[in-house]
Amino acid sequence: MKLNLKYIMISVTVLLIVLASFIYLHFIGEKSVTTLHCNGVQYTHNKNYSIKSNIDLTFDNSKGFMVLNGKVTENGVSSHLARKLLFNISDIDNSLVLTFTGIEVSMADEVDRNKLHIPLPAFMSTVGSNLLISIYRINKHNYIVESNGIASFLCVNDD
Repeated sequence: MKLNLKYIMISVTVLLIVLASFIYLHFIGEKSVTTLHCNGVQYTHNKNYSIKSNIDLTFDNSKGFMVLNGKVTENGVSSHLARKLLFNISDIDNSLVLTFTGIEVSMADEVDRNKLHIPLPAFMSTVGSNLLISIYRINKHNYIVESNGIASFLCVNDD
């Protein structure tokens, strides 16, 4: 029985598409992580102002939180930064948008927004602000989170 070359090519093409989809979903494209913990350092500075803060991020399905612990220095005067930022997560064009829903300022936080000449980044100080991020899987349990094209955090999947 002679097989038609056209049907063989269609079968091979379908098989390759299915295989490529499986590889993408298994190794690269998995975004359905249930819980992800991330650690990193946020550093912003200019001539008169700097922020250096350790950041711990936890993503859990469609919400999460960020814990900041560091210092803000303006014109040589330092203040301790200690707060927890709550956020919801939404997906836009293969990136994630964190929309901040609450800010819990610790008793140890010394940053007085009214006395700063240059405001803190919106995500650190304003409910309703947004932060655009992307998450890339690098192996079975580890991920990289980037914001503004800069890899910022190494994350671990607890699953």
